[in-house]
Amino acid sequence: MQPIILVLVTTLLLIASDQLRGSLILPNIIQDFVTLAMSIFVEALPFIVLGAFLATIVNNYVPAEKMLAVLPKKGVFRRGMISSLGFFMPVCECGNVPLSRSLVMQGLKPSEAIAFLLAAPVLNPVTIWSTWAAFGFDPAIVYSRVIATVLIAWTISYVISLKKNEQEFLTDSFTKTCAVHRKKKHQVSQLLCP
Repeated sequence: MQPIILVLVTTLLLIASDQLRGSLILPNIIQDFVTLAMSIFVEALPFIVLGAFLATIVNNYVPAEKMLAVLPKKGVFRRGMISSLGFFMPVCECGNVPLSRSLVMQGLKPSEAIAFLLAAPVLNPVTIWSTWAAFGFDPAIVYSRVIATVLIAWTISYVISLKKNEQEFLTDSFTKTCAVHRKKKHQVSQLLCP
């Protein structure tokens, strides 16, 4: 329901700004600011909605124990597979935040969610293709960008994993939300599969 409200509010703002444009004379710097702000908002909105949609699917329809069982047990391989999920979930920087949050709610460690959060925006097919096209279809640039992104994501997630209790990176309220979410999912699975 909230994405629909957001789309309606955005549409009303665009209509209102179009109506006001003819009646108001704004200085060029303010007109440029409004144009750039609205273009960034309109460009990012579909990816935010896609990220929220994928997060909802992960939270409600992906069994946590099956998702965790599919992942390798070792840290480097596990973080590698998690960071490569960005290829299959094409969300941008703003859209993968709710998705990373839902992965933590499903049971991933903060270091593993960081690996996804940092790598996913670059490893998705849209970004890979646009990088390839933007740099004259030079594969060396694409390979360099992907490799550098993966190395940075893995290094930062490894440094975070060195902390004995990674849960300290999370706020108390979010930790409680995760616990309630896991308890509800466990109760629902017990009802469905006694």
